[in-house]
Amino acid sequence: MTARRGTELRKAAALVLLAVVSGAGLRAALPERRPPHPASPQKRAEGSYLGSGACRSCHPSEHASAQKTFHRSMTRRPDELSWDGQEGPLLPAHLRFKERDFRLTRRAADGSIRYFGPDLHEVGRALARVSRQEDTSVTWKQKKAGEVFRSAREVERELVLVTGSHHYLAFWIEGGHDADLRQFPFVYLLDEERFLPREEAFLQPPDALPYVARWNSNCIQCHTVAGQPNQTEGHDAETGEFWEKYDSSVVDLGITCEACHGPGRQHANYYRDPVRRAAAHGAKQSDDSSSPPAQHIFVPRPEKGANSSATCGQCHSFFVPNDPEEWWESGFSESYQAGQSLAKSRTVLSAFARAGEGDPEGANLIDHDLRTIFWEDGSIIVGGREYNGLTESPCYERGQGNQKLACTSCHSMHKGNPDQQIDPEKKGDNMCTACHADVGLEHSRHEPDSPGARCVNCHMPRTSYALLHGIPSHKISSPSMKMERPPNACSLCHVDRSAAWIGKELAEFGAAPAEGLPAELPLAVERALSGNAAERALYAYALGTDEAALTASGKVADLLLPRLEKDPYAAVRLIAERAKKKLTQARTREARSPRAPNLSLLSVSETHLSELEKRRDNTPIIVSE
Repeated sequence: MTARRGTELRKAAALVLLAVVSGAGLRAALPERRPPHPASPQKRAEGSYLGSGACRSCHPSEHASAQKTFHRSMTRRPDELSWDGQEGPLLPAHLRFKERDFRLTRRAADGSIRYFGPDLHEVGRALARVSRQEDTSVTWKQKKAGEVFRSAREVERELVLVTGSHHYLAFWIEGGHDADLRQFPFVYLLDEERFLPREEAFLQPPDALPYVARWNSNCIQCHTVAGQPNQTEGHDAETGEFWEKYDSSVVDLGITCEACHGPGRQHANYYRDPVRRAAAHGAKQSDDSSSPPAQHIFVPRPEKGANSSATCGQCHSFFVPNDPEEWWESGFSESYQAGQSLAKSRTVLSAFARAGEGDPEGANLIDHDLRTIFWEDGSIIVGGREYNGLTESPCYERGQGNQKLACTSCHSMHKGNPDQQIDPEKKGDNMCTACHADVGLEHSRHEPDSPGARCVNCHMPRTSYALLHGIPSHKISSPSMKMERPPNACSLCHVDRSAAWIGKELAEFGAAPAEGLPAELPLAVERALSGNAAERALYAYALGTDEAALTASGKVADLLLPRLEKDPYAAVRLIAERAKKKLTQARTREARSPRAPNLSLLSVSETHLSELEKRRDNTPIIVSE
C-alpha cells in the first residue's frame, strides 16, 4: 500500500468515525419519540405497500419536496407539532362549550398531551341516539343535546392524532376502551392563533345538533395512505348497548408517496438490480422522449389520461363506496390503487347522476338533503371536491391527448409553493394559454393589469366553499345570467353593479341576454342578504378580496359586512369579520385611491336592506369539511 493510499484510507476512516460519533451525539440530543398510543391506527408495511420511508434513498429530492406539502402533514401524531404557539396552541388551554369545561395540558413526565373534560365517546353515542329520534322537534333535540353534555362523566384521556395543517388543526382523543378516536369540540385557527368551536368552523344551520366526529370513519379514507377502518361491533354487557368498534390501520399517516404512485414494493424489488438502476438513471438524464417509463409504479401526468386525474379524485371528489361493507373493513386498500379508474371502487356523485337506463324517470342518485351541496348548474358547492368540477368541464370532456385537462395540467406535488401547489411553469394564465393560444388579452375586455384579465377569475370563480374560504370552482365555465346560483363571476368582483349591467356586459361576449333583470340594485347586495348560506358565505369572502376593493372602493362592503356579521350562520359571521378586518388594514396601509364605485347604485335604504334579509333563503346548508 502506498503512503498516499494509506493516508486517503485513514482520512476516510476518520470521516466515517466522525459521522458515527456526530450521529450518536445528534440522537442523544434529540428527544426520544414516544411509542404510538395503542388507540393510534397501527402502521403496516405489508403486502404490496412499503411506506414512504422506503422511497427516500432512491428519490431524495422528491421525498423532501413531498415532506413540505400540506398533504404530507394532513394527519400527524401530536409530538410532530411544535406546540409553541406557531404550529400548535400554547398549553395549557382551558375552553368552555355547552356549559362544560374542556382542557388540554402537556404532561411533563412524558410530553403527552392530556385531555380533561366530558367523555367524548359517551357524548358522541348519546348525540347519535338523539339525532335518530323521530317525531320530535328541533327544540326538543337541542335541549336533549345540552343535557347530554351536562350529564357526561368527566374523564382524562390522551390526545392521539392531529389532522389539518393549512388553515386549522383538529384534535382526536382516545376512547379509553378501544381504538375509536373522537374529535375535540374545538379547532385551532393557525393564522389567528386561537380556538374556535368546531360547529362554528363549518357551514351549518344555527339549530343543527352538535356532532362529535370520529376519525376512523370521517378522516381515514383521505387523510392517510391505504387506511383500513377495520370496524367491528362492541357490546356493553351491563347496559346491553352495541356500538361500532375499530382497530384501524394505515400504511402512512398523511398523504404520502404511495397514495399518488401506488404500492411500491414491486417497483422497489425491480430496481434492487444495480444494472436496472443505472439504466433508469441514464434514461432520466437524457432528452429522449422514448425512454422507458418507471417500472411497476404510476406517475400522474396529463398524457396518462383520465386515470391520472382519478388519482387525485380518489380524495378530491364527492363519492360513495360501491361496496360499503368492504369499505368498513378494508377501506379502498383492496379495491383501488393509484393509476386505476375510480369506477371499480366508488361512485362519484353528480347533481345529475341517474340511477340507470331501467328507470324511465331517470331517478336521481342523490336525496334532497344532499342536493344542497350542488348549485343549480350542477357544480359542487363543497371545496376540496375539485374532481367533480374537473370531469364536468369542457376542457376535460372534449380534450384529447396532452390537451385533455388534468389535475397535473396546473398542479404539481413536487414543484412550487405548497400553498396551492401550482406548477411554476403554469403560473398566471399559462395554464390556459398552453391550449388556448389563440385567445389574446383583448378577449377579456379588461385592462391587462386588471383582475378581470385573468382567465381563472372569469372561468373558475370562487363559487366553492371550504375552510371558511371561497375556493375556485374547478368546473370551467363561462359567466352567465341564466341562473341565480352559483354566484356570477362578474358579481364577485363588480360588487357594486346590477344584474342588468352585468347581463349587458356579458352580451358583449356573446352570452345569451337574460330578460327581466333588476336595473338598479347591485346583484351582490341582493344575493349577499337574500341568498342561501353558501351564497352569503361566498359574497362575504368576496367583499374582502382585492378584486372587490379595486372595483367598488370598499363602499359595498361597508353596507353589507355589518349585516353579515350578524348572520344566523356562525361561519358567515366569521368570514365577514375577517373581510372587514382585512379591508380596514388595507385602508390603513395604502393611500392609493381605487376606481370610484358606481355610486348611483348604492343609494339603498336601510329599510330596503332589511327587506332583503327578510327574503333570506333559509334552506339548510351543511358543509362540514
